[in-house]
Formats: sequence, structure tokens, C-alpha cells
Amino acid sequence: MRILPGALVALALAAPLPAQTTLRLSAGATQSTRLVEDNLGGTIELTPAIAPTIALQVSHPAGRGYRVGIEARVASSALEVDDNGAADELGTLRTLEVMALLDGPIARDVHWHAGVGAILYRPSEETGIFSEGAPTRWQVGAGLTWSRPVSPSLTVVATGRYAFHPFTTRRLDTLNYGQFQAVHRVGLTLGVERSF
Repeated sequence: MRILPGALVALALAAPLPAQTTLRLSAGATQSTRLVEDNLGGTIELTPAIAPTIALQVSHPAGRGYRVGIEARVASSALEVDDNGAADELGTLRTLEVMALLDGPIARDVHWHAGVGAILYRPSEETGIFSEGAPTRWQVGAGLTWSRPVSPSLTVVATGRYAFHPFTTRRLDTLNYGQFQAVHRVGLTLGVERSF
């Protein structure tokens, strides 16, 4: 019977410790480059304004300091048009981003992250370039995260993210606007992360 306590201790030491799943809630802003640029007797550009952004991320350790996770971001801003120097707004444009992420350590408080996902465009009015529906596009992204624990289960987190995707709509295709526009987005968020 002496073997049983020793076996239980060995089993307890060999069993993996509970993994620290984390939930992160952040807020910040996203800047996007233009969605459309054309020259029809003058330059026409369609660009989202700086968009207030909310992000929710769930992540889980993947070993050796790496984590895998999934994040959803919602951003909303005015859609601005510049028609040969005359500026106007075309309602509100909301975007929903969903991205699968991998992050790894750089230094004690700094991590890199990279991921792939989709971005969904949802205008307040389906007119103009969105008159035949709003698009969903694949995107890739990468960035840096700085974190600082404030308690055993709570961490303050600041994130910078760059993302890229091609943009077009069915309406632009109908008008024989055959080129995809390369859209670059930069987001900055500040939030809190809780471990479970």
C-alpha cells in the first residue's frame, strides 16, 4: 500500500495545470484607407472616417508562451466622399471583423500577434456602391500587444493592429469597375483581460 500514495503524488505532479483561458474587452479607434478611388472628370474618393471600435477576444495557451484565440471587432463611422474637392457624408458605415489569432512573446510585457479572418461591411443605407449588397472580404492582420497585470486575474492591455483586405462590391462589378481596391486598416485599442 505504500506504492499508492507515491503513485498519487506522481500522477498529481504529471497532470497538467489548469490552462488560463482569457477574456479581453477593449475599446479604441480604427483608421481605414479609401474604399474607392476613381477619376471621372475629377477625383472621387470614398473613405470611412476614424471609427470608434469595440473588441472582444477569447484566447487559450498553446504551449511555450504562445496563445491561440478568436477576436470580434465592431467599428462604426461616417462614410465620407470627396468629389473633386467637395466633401460630403453618405451615412454610417459599420464593420464587423472576426479573426483567428496566434500570439507569441517578444519581451515580458510585449507580444506579437498575427491572424486571418473576415470583415463584413454593413452600411446604414444600401445605396451607391452598396446598392446591390454589402460585401464580406477575407483579411489578414498583425500587430503588437503590451500588457501589465494589475491583479492575479486582471491585466491591462494595449494593442496596435494592422490589417489588409481587397475591396469591391457587386455594384462596382456591375459598373465594370474591375479592380479590387487595396484597403489598409490600423487600429489602436486599450482594454482589460481576465483569466479564468
